[in-house]
Amino acid sequence: MGQPYGVILGQKKATAPDGQYLINGKTGLWEPELSAQVTADPNVDWQGGVTNSMSYKGVSFSFLVDAIVGGDILSFTQAAYRNAGMLKETGKDRELPRIIPGVIKNADGTYRPNNIQIDAQSFWSNQGLQSELSIFDGTHYTLREVSLGYTLPKGLLERTPFGNVSLSLSGRNLFYIAPNANFFPEVNTQGAGNIRSLDLQGPPSVRSYGAYLRFTL
Repeated sequence: MGQPYGVILGQKKATAPDGQYLINGKTGLWEPELSAQVTADPNVDWQGGVTNSMSYKGVSFSFLVDAIVGGDILSFTQAAYRNAGMLKETGKDRELPRIIPGVIKNADGTYRPNNIQIDAQSFWSNQGLQSELSIFDGTHYTLREVSLGYTLPKGLLERTPFGNVSLSLSGRNLFYIAPNANFFPEVNTQGAGNIRSLDLQGPPSVRSYGAYLRFTL
């Protein structure tokens, strides 16, 4: 109640009053997570695109660039790969111990900085599949489509039955920039329905190319 449409409920790490993560004083890991918490808002801040086309002496060129800014994504794919140590970030200093940034609650109710070392495997594998640590900003900019074409001059077609002959090359989903995610944010493996921004190990949009030869009478 009172939340934006389509928010995602999941698990959040327990925190101290000042917002720092609560760490278990014996294991050095996060304290048990809080369930049924609002973790992600899939609604974008804004989206738009720029398209342009031009032609000169039978040569035509067009492109479409679009932008989607804002909108959270809960990525089970990234969480699963991270937990299994399959992402590039998990390979950095893999042999070195970690200390999770956070605080430990003392018996008298005060807090002290966490200083308990854990191994890299424990650090990555205990971040959780549905926690806020698996939420990514879906902002991305995409070169959606590029097309290059050429139409033969009319003079070359005078002795043919054709009124127009043209050749065009095109490509879609050619390039993207996602500054806050290490995957293509346009993923939704829920199919039809009103659930959005869930990445459940689905494949990204593919880059595609095409060539077209058109004859008109």
